[in-house]
Amino acid sequence: VGVARCLELLRTSAGADEQLAIDRRLLTLYIKGAPDPGAAWSAASRVLAAAPGDADVRRTLDRLASHLGRDGELAAALATAATALRSSGAPDDVRAVLAERARLLAGRLADQAGAEATWREVLALRADDDEAYEQLIAGGRAAGRWPEVRALLTQRLDVTLDERSRLTAAVE
Repeated sequence: VGVARCLELLRTSAGADEQLAIDRRLLTLYIKGAPDPGAAWSAASRVLAAAPGDADVRRTLDRLASHLGRDGELAAALATAATALRSSGAPDDVRAVLAERARLLAGRLADQAGAEATWREVLALRADDDEAYEQLIAGGRAAGRWPEVRALLTQRLDVTLDERSRLTAAVE
């Protein structure tokens, strides 16, 4: 606990790179050294804000959100991370963050509309994304939105180069 307090104090006068390094150290301390999920959440949130492409930190935040009941905050943090990554021109990272957010929304938050909107963002980024199509089609079927399902299948056929995916869409 004493080391964490010292690091927290050092963090206040450090530059951005040093703050990120200190936050990573604090995260490790709060998870492994002196377990403090609330403090770990704060440190991990700061790391995510500074390094939104860090998949390990996103996984840690996911576990902490589940434990602390902060799934809504995690969904918001992932949306912010995706926005930051878009401006840095990292489409694979943006896709990964959006997919994580969509799974969270559909799963623990039971927000199907939010999940579908996020999967549509994935399609806007990558028009042939199999997982996005699968999730949107499944959601449309579950809700009985048959014209939407047909439009998605047709769109998938039009944009997908992968023969296996095209065949699956054609058969459906």
